[in-house]
Amino acid sequence: MSVNTPAEIVPQREADALVALDEVKRQLSIAKLTGDTETLLEWQRRAAAILHYTRMRDGGRDAANDAGEVKVRAEAALGAIDREANPHGVRSDRRDSPTESLPPEVGSATRANWRKLGALPDDELDERIQDARADEESGVTTTRVLRGESTRAPQRPALSDDFRSAVVDLDRSVARLSRICTDDRLGRNRESLRDAYLHDLHRIHQTVSNCIATLEA
Repeated sequence: MSVNTPAEIVPQREADALVALDEVKRQLSIAKLTGDTETLLEWQRRAAAILHYTRMRDGGRDAANDAGEVKVRAEAALGAIDREANPHGVRSDRRDSPTESLPPEVGSATRANWRKLGALPDDELDERIQDARADEESGVTTTRVLRGESTRAPQRPALSDDFRSAVVDLDRSVARLSRICTDDRLGRNRESLRDAYLHDLHRIHQTVSNCIATLEA
């Protein structure tokens, strides 16, 4: 499969770039999958230039948002590649040289922002970009996408993971309670503990019994 260059896909006139947005996004995905950082960097720079131009004239909001989206998506792809190459980050005081997936002119702050974008799941990045498009004040920018909160409800953990965690916690608590009940100091505290906690123990027992019954049904 041939990969077009940014100059071929994003023409000089930003009006033509609007039509090509879907194709640009497809090519960004290909470049990300193949680890083609050179092409991604070229897209990022070209989109940044178009974004600057369209902001300087009236009526260019949609074009600016499209250019901003290309820029952000290129940066997210570069950040994802960098995170994969350097999963523990890049520190200047490291004795072992990190894998340089980005050129030296990309500063540490810029690199950190790109890595944050690269850590976002694809669907969340899509939502943040759409939220930024609706923001009449800022539009689609790296800063806006980074600070933007997703509008969807927080993702709940998988039920099996949640259940397993609850059972492990319960097992530990029961084991601790069992050790306490065999402690030789329990005798002189029996009445006060019974008055304070027997009702809670019956309630906990009933809850666990209900869970067992539900699983066995």
